[in-house]
Amino acid sequence: MPEKKWYKIAPSKEELFEPPNDKTEVTIEGKTICVISINETLYACAAKCPHAGGRLMYGKTDLAGSIVCPVHHYRFNLKNGFNTSGEGYFLTTWRIAEKEDGIYILL
Repeated sequence: MPEKKWYKIAPSKEELFEPPNDKTEVTIEGKTICVISINETLYACAAKCPHAGGRLMYGKTDLAGSIVCPVHHYRFNLKNGFNTSGEGYFLTTWRIAEKEDGIYILL
């Protein structure tokens, strides 16, 4: 298994998101990742729903840290990827951190 590495995706939150959006997509090492800001907390997950491939940047989020796929309305916990609406799918998530010099994702 290759060693994990932090990748800088933006110099700041302000430069990562275009208002009024709280979601965006970035591509790192060929992976498209959805980056989400909820109440000043950042999350990083697979850009597409594992069920039918709906683009999660168009899904709805809630203050509990969940996202709902815009296609079939499956709900996922952004902290751990668990499918909380009960269909049994798992959403890949990655660690994301805001450091002094920018926003980083650990892959």
